[in-house]
Amino acid sequence: MNIQDVVYVFSQTIIITFLVIMMMMLIEYFHVKTSGKLFDLMRKNSWTQVLISALIGLIPGCIGGFTIVSLYTHKVVGFGALLAALIASFGDEALFMFSFIPLKATMIAGILFVIAVIFGLLVNKLNIFEKNQTINSKHFELHTDNCLSHTVDSCKHYQFGWKRSILLICIILFIIAITTQFIGHSHENESILFNHNTAMHNHTEEVCVHAEEEGFEIGGEQIVFLVISTAVLLLVLLANPHFVEAHLWNHVIKKHFLKIFLWTFFILIIIHFILNYNPIETIFGNAYAGIILLLFVLLIGFIPQSGPHLIVLFLFMQGLIPFSALLANSILQEGHAGLPLIAESPKSFISIKIIKFIIALAVGLSGFLIGF
Repeated sequence: MNIQDVVYVFSQTIIITFLVIMMMMLIEYFHVKTSGKLFDLMRKNSWTQVLISALIGLIPGCIGGFTIVSLYTHKVVGFGALLAALIASFGDEALFMFSFIPLKATMIAGILFVIAVIFGLLVNKLNIFEKNQTINSKHFELHTDNCLSHTVDSCKHYQFGWKRSILLICIILFIIAITTQFIGHSHENESILFNHNTAMHNHTEEVCVHAEEEGFEIGGEQIVFLVISTAVLLLVLLANPHFVEAHLWNHVIKKHFLKIFLWTFFILIIIHFILNYNPIETIFGNAYAGIILLLFVLLIGFIPQSGPHLIVLFLFMQGLIPFSALLANSILQEGHAGLPLIAESPKSFISIKIIKFIIALAVGLSGFLIGF
């Protein structure tokens, strides 16, 4: 593992951690601003939870998954909604699919949405799992002291403070880094984590290089990152001192930042070693039998990161695997969205993966038997 790999993994860790933390800050704000009434309403209707979560999960990239994971860890949505979102989400691979195979991508998105809603509602109906397991019920804390009772932004005594300063500096640096592409949730760098020499992969890299030669180009996902960052920047800048101190700093930063960062970095390092010291070509060379091939595709689906799953997409585009195998992989994987869930609730992550594996295996086997 060279220094370039370490720098790349570190940059991806920063992006994932910052996005999750900023989503938590926004959720914290809306919860306090509405005194919890908005999220209480969401808690009461499991149908709405599941439907909205599945739709949010379909958003290409990892933003949708991050959002629902954040809501789940704050006990706003239940396990069924979380399951629906992570079934519907197929990470950054969705961006590639809609670029190269838009019709098939639309079919996959539609099928994932239906499966997500059905199993999300089924889990809630059967009450197989607790609505929110292993999560601290005090995740959202409403305080009535120190002027917060006058709402988040109505405190008369505005104080800047060193904690607010640190938050603002970090967010501004993050915005600059994303804008200049000093760090980025980029796809051209994913070759660091997996090297599959296919014609389509080479074509993708050529497109990325061409984009770099023309100058900085901010993609749709980067724009979303910047919108979220700007919103949080304004929140930190304008919020009253108590909200910054008690909610953003003591609750979000102190309780979540380090844990999410370390877990994410650790998992990305492990993924790097697995993919570099266990060549995918060697595994695939013994995977021409239908069932073994399906298990290979599902094995990749367990990886909680975007990038490795592109192997499955490229194999499908070259006609080496059927549509059902690509669909099964899309059901089982959720891009980077699983990383913060591992950090917050490993038990929930394992439960989600087990359920999704059973669904994906059933879909994959059906595909091989029926022939799609």
